[in-house]
Amino acid sequence: DSLALTLGARYNYTKIKALDVDPDPTDAYPFFGFTDTFSAVVGSARLSYDWNGKVNLICGVSQGFRAPNIDDTTSFKGVSSSSVDVPATGLKPEESVNYEVGAKMRAGGTAIEGFYYYTRLRNLIQRVPTTYQGQMYADPPLNTLRYHKKENFAKGMIHGVEISARRRLGREWSVFGNFTWTEGKGDI
Repeated sequence: DSLALTLGARYNYTKIKALDVDPDPTDAYPFFGFTDTFSAVVGSARLSYDWNGKVNLICGVSQGFRAPNIDDTTSFKGVSSSSVDVPATGLKPEESVNYEVGAKMRAGGTAIEGFYYYTRLRNLIQRVPTTYQGQMYADPPLNTLRYHKKENFAKGMIHGVEISARRRLGREWSVFGNFTWTEGKGDI
């Protein structure tokens, strides 16, 4: 029997420098370039207990961080046949905290793993309808191309179960299977 603790940390730094963003600098609606920086220290901790050399019990917690990217902040583009994205400055980074608990078992030619995970999300970035240059649509009077931009919304969560099994059939063959169930909710 043995107990192991694994700790980790990472520093994230992202800089967006968008100097030439406006697709039509001659119109009456200028969109000026900008520079923005995002940084965070994220960590993880994982506890593993090896019970009798055949079963490992595992639990852990970890943090996540995703800075807004150039597409999130500066897009002037058609996204589908019915929408056009416009820039969105002032976005916050997406952040998450993930918890997991599970077990791994190996005996003979059989290996089985099962985990439950729960992730809390904050400042998720989503596309929302907006106006641009005082208009809701990019193609008046047809009104088929709706303007959208990215924005942060409150909170979310994802949780689920992952199970896998493998059985060796001789030296060169094995059979395996996986099951995954995931559910998520936003703006909770």
